[in-house]
Amino acid sequence: VYQLVRYLLAERLHFSALYYARSELADHDRDLAPFLTTVSGFLPLPIKYLVYFFRLLARSFHAKVIYAQGPVASGWPALLVSKILQKKLIVKVVGDYAWEQAMLGQLTRQGVDSWQAAPELHARNYFLNLKIKSLNFLERLVVRHADGIIVPSYYLKKIVLGWGADQEKIRVIYNAIFLKDKPTLSREAAQEKIKIKGDIIITAVRLLPWKGVAMLIKIMRELKNINPDFKLVVAGGGPEEVVLRKMAAEYELTDKVFLLGSISQDELAIYYQAASIFVLNSGYEGLSHVVLDAMHYRLPIIASNIGGNPELIQDDYNGLLVEYNDYDAWLKAVDRLWRDHKLRERLASSPLVKLDIFNFNKMVAETMRIINSF
Repeated sequence: VYQLVRYLLAERLHFSALYYARSELADHDRDLAPFLTTVSGFLPLPIKYLVYFFRLLARSFHAKVIYAQGPVASGWPALLVSKILQKKLIVKVVGDYAWEQAMLGQLTRQGVDSWQAAPELHARNYFLNLKIKSLNFLERLVVRHADGIIVPSYYLKKIVLGWGADQEKIRVIYNAIFLKDKPTLSREAAQEKIKIKGDIIITAVRLLPWKGVAMLIKIMRELKNINPDFKLVVAGGGPEEVVLRKMAAEYELTDKVFLLGSISQDELAIYYQAASIFVLNSGYEGLSHVVLDAMHYRLPIIASNIGGNPELIQDDYNGLLVEYNDYDAWLKAVDRLWRDHKLRERLASSPLVKLDIFNFNKMVAETMRIINSF
């Protein structure tokens, strides 16, 4: 939000920015306070949405377009305001929030793709089922009535089309990534800094049920026999962290598996430079920023063959694509990549995409082009 506001100010555009906030502005962003309106993220859900609706309504009388960065928390209040005031609505969709909430609540065992065709819920609690069904309904309602829809990958375009959106209204605009400077440390120097020595396999994810970290820990039981110097480094925190730490301990892998929790981008950059292989065994990705990070750091990549990953990875050209959570396939892929030094070098030096297309100014300029078309 803050970077977008700075861009709009630099372009001298008239706008109002409204968002849910759970923390105070950082010192370096306090100059933006006059241009921001917040709704407390700690309010009870119905009250939070109601406050957001009325604040958005008050600020939209003179607007030409309302741009909602999500179909639920900001999307459905924006839809109501757009209908009341007869304004154009553009909504950005970066994932299936209803499915994510169902997975987090252990209310479904479906993958995101099968969920699209026929959602199945297993909760006995009527209100939990109603919550997920309501989210599912709202996502589809908003995109069907929006005047424009922005998605960050062609995979998500397919998802949104399945929700009943008009194909002519959907535009793919890749999200921006903020890459650090080119690597400056040798692998040995980076390992000295992080105090982990060996042949590091790194993954960077939020620890959620569909991110597949449990399977990566499981294959370490066999990978350590292939190469005793293998270490698995997991960067990122989340609700699965306690379970995964317990799993690593039960498998007696505490000297092989390192769960870092949440770390800064500066710290993560050092871990990338210390690593030999990047892996992403995720059951759902719209368009993975961490895959782009791995490309930036010239790491050979193994990723799950799902979602937006095939838009970034061409199998056996600039990475290896493996079926999600397929134990044997993942074990074989890591073994193959490790044994073949030339393959690692080739995959790491053959980016399929130019990373400059994920530039922030480019993303905002393309977004503004759509907004200005109304």
